[in-house]
Amino acid sequence: MLVRTPKDIGALIRAERRKTRLSQAQLAQRLGATQRWLSQAENGKSTAEIGMVLRVLNILGVQLDARVPTTAPKQQRGEPVTGTDIDAIADRSRS
Repeated sequence: MLVRTPKDIGALIRAERRKTRLSQAQLAQRLGATQRWLSQAENGKSTAEIGMVLRVLNILGVQLDARVPTTAPKQQRGEPVTGTDIDAIADRSRS
């Protein structure tokens, strides 16, 4: 699943929770959060703490794989560089 928005993450959490047959209350208890927080996260509330989101995904057995597109958009001056191979830079500096 391609995740681009908080709503996408919320939909992922909801789908995985339902697959594991956990209620919101049960999952919230395992997470150490309130059912209200879980409901808001499932509905894509953008202010959900990223640490809690990662914890709930871990509980559900979901692994995230972040990839930088090979055709990254052209960078504007001052923007961070993306897609840099840190290993290649380290190898060149050792040579």
